[in-house]
Amino acid sequence: MKDVAGINRFARVIQGRVHQINKNNGVTVDLGIINADYSLKTDSFEIAMPVSEFFVCEGQTIAPGDRVLVNWIGNDVVVVAKIKLGTEAQA
Repeated sequence: MKDVAGINRFARVIQGRVHQINKNNGVTVDLGIINADYSLKTDSFEIAMPVSEFFVCEGQTIAPGDRVLVNWIGNDVVVVAKIKLGTEAQA
């Protein structure tokens, strides 16, 4: 378990660096997927974030396999909405 804690600390450092680069924008929009353990893997960040390290907008329910729209706001990561392919939304 020590290795996982070390990886999580490293991931937070990298996240901080990414946010410093993007701080002029304030908000960065990203896409991600919810993993089987409910962690979040974003398209721009290789390491999955445990569910305890990101926010989900009130009223949103997430499940493993969901594709989501993510906002990076400062040091916070917020799942804003679930998204679907246009063909899936027609049903």
